[in-house]
Amino acid sequence: MKSIPSILQSTYHRFVPERIRQTFYHSAPESLRKQWDNIAQGKSSFSDVTEDDVYYCYRLFLKRKPTKQECQYWFDHATQYKFTINRLVQHFLYSDEFIQLQKSENQPYCVDLDSFKLFVRKNDYATGSSIAQHKSYEPLVAEQIKQRLSLGDTFIDIGANIGYHAMLAASIVGKNGQIIAFEPLPSNCELLALSISENKFEQVTVHPYAVGEKEDILTLMVEGTYSNAHLKTSEEGTIYHTDEVSVRVVTLDTFLTNLERVDMVKIDIEGVEPLAWRGMENLLRTFRPLVLTEFFPAYIKRASQIEPETYLEMMEQQGYDLFVLPHSLESITPPHSKEQILQIHAESGFTHLDILAVPQ
Repeated sequence: MKSIPSILQSTYHRFVPERIRQTFYHSAPESLRKQWDNIAQGKSSFSDVTEDDVYYCYRLFLKRKPTKQECQYWFDHATQYKFTINRLVQHFLYSDEFIQLQKSENQPYCVDLDSFKLFVRKNDYATGSSIAQHKSYEPLVAEQIKQRLSLGDTFIDIGANIGYHAMLAASIVGKNGQIIAFEPLPSNCELLALSISENKFEQVTVHPYAVGEKEDILTLMVEGTYSNAHLKTSEEGTIYHTDEVSVRVVTLDTFLTNLERVDMVKIDIEGVEPLAWRGMENLLRTFRPLVLTEFFPAYIKRASQIEPETYLEMMEQQGYDLFVLPHSLESITPPHSKEQILQIHAESGFTHLDILAVPQ
């Protein structure tokens, strides 16, 4: 059996007359002439790689436009050595330029915001990079914190992430206030510590724990370089995840026993909010704080193993009126019912809503 190069060579000479070969050869680009030369010599020069592939490797991996010389070099190189797409990608992923870019984007970076400074990582594309670019984060939630916290207040942040809301609250409550943050991911706790030090926010305390309805040890799934994580479940796949972290789970009712006041609680823990609520019912009855909570029905079903409306019922049964943000108390009367909230979510097209729970 003939090899592919020999078949190409015989086909080339049999079906392409010499005069036509010469005409097309001299009018073709240099890269194409090299391919024809190789075919004429019985050398297969076919590869999976196109010039567009080379261009977008630079754009997507190195985040810059290549020069014409760079594009030509890699295309010729890929053609000569018969690169597959995978091999071309590997060359870029293992290049010094790509490695140095990743290192630089993983370094803590200080963002100067209106009333505080915040350390982020630029390769945290969902949170850190967005804050660095837009100088804001979750504006609906942030606005409620600005409107409703005062000097001397106590703010509990459950799922503090890299600390945007905790630092914002600290800038409002002042030195006589108190910020109690819970964040289980070590990489986020590192950024929180840097931000606390940079702002000299001695009123902020960070506890490296998850919050739930009972003391436990659970596994969180961390997605790539993101600062978010979610609870590992029995049906959890691993295709999008790069790391697992074992974390201690505490309840607020048993962990926070010496508080004199609680004015506001923020809960954003990827569908585990109902479990955290169950573990802080005594605190809620005692202090009657405002509560800002994410309402993410799909995550609540998966992580808390309950129907989303059950979480709404839990808040109502505790004597809270519920308002879907961005509506304020001044513009919405009466509060939203459970049915209205479910309808608002269904019609919104969003994965989740932010809810302000106000004690009656």
